[in-house]
Amino acid sequence: MTFEYTPYILPLIAAELVIVSVAFYSWRHRSTNGALALSLMSISIFIWVFGNIFEITGVELETKYFWGVFKYIGVAFTPYGWLIFSITYSDRAKILTRRFLILTAVIPTITVLLALTTKWNRLIWSEYHLDQQGDYFSIGVSYGFWFWVHFAYSYLLLLSGAVLLIRVLWRRQGMYRWQVVAMLIAVLAPWIGNILYFTGNTPFPFLDFTPFTFTITVTAVAWAIFGFRLVDITPIARDHVVDSMREGMIVLDERGYILDINSAAARMIDVPIASVIGKTAEVVFRPWSHVVERFRDVMEAKDQITVREGEEERSYEVRLSPLKSAEGQFMGRVIMLRAMDEEALQQERDLLERRVQQELAERLHTQVLLRESEERFRQIVENANDFIYRTDVNGNFTYVNPSTLKIMGFASEQELLGRHYLELAAPEYRHKLKRVYEHQFLRKTKSTYYEFPAVTADQEIVWLGQNVQLILDDGQAVGFQAVGRDITELKQAQEALALSRDQALGASRFKSQLLSRVSHELRTPLGGILGYAELLQYNAFGSLTEKQHSIVDNIIESTNYLTVIVNDLLDESQIESRSLSLHNEYFNPAELLEKIRNTMSMLANKKGLAFHTEIAPDLPAELYGDMNRLQQILINLVGNSIKFTKTGEVRINLKRPAPALWSMEVRDTGVGIPVSDQQNIFEPFRQVSNSITRENRGSGLGLAITKQLVELMGGKIKVESSAEAGSLFTITLPITNAPGE
Repeated sequence: MTFEYTPYILPLIAAELVIVSVAFYSWRHRSTNGALALSLMSISIFIWVFGNIFEITGVELETKYFWGVFKYIGVAFTPYGWLIFSITYSDRAKILTRRFLILTAVIPTITVLLALTTKWNRLIWSEYHLDQQGDYFSIGVSYGFWFWVHFAYSYLLLLSGAVLLIRVLWRRQGMYRWQVVAMLIAVLAPWIGNILYFTGNTPFPFLDFTPFTFTITVTAVAWAIFGFRLVDITPIARDHVVDSMREGMIVLDERGYILDINSAAARMIDVPIASVIGKTAEVVFRPWSHVVERFRDVMEAKDQITVREGEEERSYEVRLSPLKSAEGQFMGRVIMLRAMDEEALQQERDLLERRVQQELAERLHTQVLLRESEERFRQIVENANDFIYRTDVNGNFTYVNPSTLKIMGFASEQELLGRHYLELAAPEYRHKLKRVYEHQFLRKTKSTYYEFPAVTADQEIVWLGQNVQLILDDGQAVGFQAVGRDITELKQAQEALALSRDQALGASRFKSQLLSRVSHELRTPLGGILGYAELLQYNAFGSLTEKQHSIVDNIIESTNYLTVIVNDLLDESQIESRSLSLHNEYFNPAELLEKIRNTMSMLANKKGLAFHTEIAPDLPAELYGDMNRLQQILINLVGNSIKFTKTGEVRINLKRPAPALWSMEVRDTGVGIPVSDQQNIFEPFRQVSNSITRENRGSGLGLAITKQLVELMGGKIKVESSAEAGSLFTITLPITNAPGE
């Protein structure tokens, strides 16, 4: 892009500086009525003028085209911003709903999009070229269809905003009439400039004077802002009164100059409105000099004044209120005057006299109630079972109730008053107690609770639990107040419970140690018995008769049963003592399932039960865990299913219910488990009582060990069953460190 200097841009640059000032000032005061909309409108005009500067200074056609369409961002949204500003400033912001803002912004948004792509769509500029005017080259355009839609819509927005502003500004008086002048200039300038440009009546037909005139608009608004505080004083002062009120209103700035006065106030002080605007209160109220001195430095007041006019005296009620900006900055005062006749004055005197007599009677009544309340409070405190006492800020007793004396074994309060509270604490607790209440004092904690042993007058130990409140006076700590009770029996009960708990834990540890030792001691002889019995079974010592074989089979069966019980007892003791550890490694779930099939299918076949296994195709080929313990879990569950199923089938399914979980399901068609017993079956040594359990021996540890092993692996086990309807045990385990996870 190539650019060259032209003096035509100087007023535009000056306009940009003014626009930036207005936008910045309005943004700082955005909480004030209309200021935010004014700031956004200024930004749109800034973009318009900014694009115009580079369009004017561009040399090539494409440079002028680029900046010519860029400025449409401001061209399209300046009328939109003007409408929003006008609606907000005219106190009609309730119509600015989200729906209204979106709908009114549709055409400006479409205009910007079509302008940025007009080279292809030809809807804004159907054709563009370079025009030469002497030494200056400008861009000449032919307008497309959508330009005229935008043109008509923009003028509709400008007209609507102008009507709203003129209706509001026309009612202004005094100094605000200059605001009317400023805002009328702001309203009319863009209309005049745009009409002159489109009719070709400007001194420079090749230049669009609209951004120049919008600069005049912003300058006029700035004049209203900086000169007359358009966005500061007007919304505040005018909200207080209107000219139709019977009360007089006078608005002063922070220096005491009169900014506004209504008709009623002008009549009261007998001055024309036009002659007092801009003068100081001292000049205007010179006949009332004593009143001026009386309220010179008063920001807020309500009082009565009497002024003499010749032989006549007039009385007024005066109210002063401060004017502040949205940021809380002092900007002036509003004076309200209300004339009072003699009857009104007498009514005021009577009202004041009656008020003094409500107040005296109320004060006496309050004092009586206070004495009664104090008496009731003292009776409650004196007869309370809890001990109640107060100390000064140093911790010395200033009051103790009878319960305190009774608990601590003192005959009279004189024995305690003046003593330090730490003197009553057990020596070994004094340091802790002192630290607790020093922290409460330093941090100004309102209430604390603490338990400690105290020494009575008879040198006995009592435990006290007390709530201590910090007594504050005007934010300063002046003492402490305590309410508490004797908790000696509670402490003794807690100590007894702690002792019982320790004894129970000791007994449990002894039981675990005993189970572990007995289990280890039993496994060796059982192994020997089983070995010799198996040798007899295989005729190692000679042939056996049929009866002898039957006896040996019973010995082996009983030995195996005892071995299972011993192993269960050993596992239970290890789990309870937290000494059982898992040996995790990668394993193949299909291999695990095959081992269970080989081990348990024979037992199922002996009972005439069908035995099925299934593995889900999405289950990983390798899992991480303790395969031996998983095998133990499945053997426990499948063994129970076979044991408690007379007809039907037993089924094992390995599934993947979630990406990070895998599950083992054992389902049977057995007798089922009543709902009332399902909460107990996982407890050690607990069994469901029915005919089948009586026929099948067991230790009652299988399911308890299974549940504890599952939880040790980070999983969960649940049962779904009902009487005579079979059972489904589901174990869900996390997929940990599996390949691809």
